[in-house]
Amino acid sequence: EITETISFFSITKSAFGPAVDSDMKCLEDLKEADQSLYSHIYQFRFGVGKPQLGEGQAAFKTKVAGWFKTHDEEADEVALTACQNQPVPTMQNRWTFEISCFNPLRKQYSASKAKAAGTGTNFDEFIGTTVDNCDFCKPTEMTCEDPWGRVETEHCISCANVGKYVPLHGSIIFKEHHPTKLTNPIIEDICKATQQYWNKCLDHLLSRDGESRVVYPVASWNCCQKAGASMPHGHSHAVVMEDPPQFVGILQQARKCYGLPNSKTNNTTTTENVQTKEYIADWIEVHTKLGLQIAQSGSVTSFAHVAPQLDKEVYIVDTNPENERQLSSGFISMWSKIVTGFLQASGSPAFNATTFVVCRDNDLSPVHIGRIGSRGAWDSKLSDFCAMLSMNCCNLGSTDPFLWAEGIRASC
Repeated sequence: EITETISFFSITKSAFGPAVDSDMKCLEDLKEADQSLYSHIYQFRFGVGKPQLGEGQAAFKTKVAGWFKTHDEEADEVALTACQNQPVPTMQNRWTFEISCFNPLRKQYSASKAKAAGTGTNFDEFIGTTVDNCDFCKPTEMTCEDPWGRVETEHCISCANVGKYVPLHGSIIFKEHHPTKLTNPIIEDICKATQQYWNKCLDHLLSRDGESRVVYPVASWNCCQKAGASMPHGHSHAVVMEDPPQFVGILQQARKCYGLPNSKTNNTTTTENVQTKEYIADWIEVHTKLGLQIAQSGSVTSFAHVAPQLDKEVYIVDTNPENERQLSSGFISMWSKIVTGFLQASGSPAFNATTFVVCRDNDLSPVHIGRIGSRGAWDSKLSDFCAMLSMNCCNLGSTDPFLWAEGIRASC
């Protein structure tokens, strides 16, 4: 059926139907001013999909019932009825155009497929089989180094990446082979090594250009081959880009447009005369008012993203870094707690994470941002990526962010 644009706040939990159950939290208790701010940044749509199952499809119906059962004892008819009446709420950021679709039946279907495609291998046992002949276990012998040498800390050592993203690109190799045997001190040390590597890159650019200018330090972390890691051994990437990565470019453009008088947004139906501040401040406030905040300390806030681009996505944002090119101690401390809590709560070691250092850009203040999201079952042969996400920035089948916020808060 055609999806209609309606107010999120006019819908009660029961409107989603029994198939959704508590998958989306009722937001009616928000104050009117908070609703207006929410609607100024996010657009909510709601529709019902009705796939038809016909006569003579007994074998297919049995298969469909198996996909959509919430538990083994559930009657086939219950699962089939749910399949033929699928509530599909979607959330879109009006300024960055990020969109997420929350269909719990699709998630149930994907989980069934992933389980069937899994190898059943124990993760720790698998990692144990990869120690022999591991190049990263002998980094000084089996990896390249940068012209300025290597960065080494208590738990990490750097190398020049042999297949570079950009000219200034290194890997931060963990001294522990197992990629998820992580403690808060180890993660903090990874951040320390990353910062030192960035500083080496910045010194290189300064000596080359003779002046300091806006550049874009970025760290990325792919855990497990399912998440894009080329090596099982724990490692992350540190790069300094001379042009803004897509996420930063879109974010900065949104910040500029958001502050303009009479600025228009995607499918603008926002409440008139809403009192706004700066985009990032309002964006954080919306998540806080929605109950999605995980932690807050000083200028650093973490929250479960209401329109996640990866399943179980969490943001960490420092709106007032002490040094625009240096991760603050508060950011690093919260990042380490979020990563360890994420691993405990998500149930899978496969994740992508990234950190952006966004320096001052004309009238835009510096901001530091971390993101982490799940890539699903580490041993599944099925990909969790499709064209809708990779080419259209539309995430499908995310975990309800309200339930996820509760889960990761308990683990942090």
